[in-house]
Amino acid sequence: MTWVAVVLGLQAGVLVGLAALGVVDVFREGERAVGVALALVVAALLGGWLLGACARGLAAGAPWVRGPATTVQILALLVALSLVQGGLRLLPAVIAGCAAVALVGLMLPAVVAYTQRATMPFADDA
Repeated sequence: MTWVAVVLGLQAGVLVGLAALGVVDVFREGERAVGVALALVVAALLGGWLLGACARGLAAGAPWVRGPATTVQILALLVALSLVQGGLRLLPAVIAGCAAVALVGLMLPAVVAYTQRATMPFADDA
């Protein structure tokens, strides 16, 4: 379980780093489409926050983690496909590879069992 949380944490760190680079680009190079650039920065920050929360939740065995983390990985695969259609090769391969590793990790029986276990003392009261 911990290696999947590490992968999600690394992805969160990359998104936050890319958001920082986006802010630097807007102010250093005088980006013409400032609104679009800032929207992408906000989206990257929100994605990084979500993946960071998922990494922390997975480490704690939270049952809600697998849904949002899986959704983000599917979106990452779609971004990689879009980049391939744009003519890039290496970056989309890295994005798709990381997303595939995270998806496989999230679907492992051990991770599923870990996130479906009862974590609250009153879980049997229902």
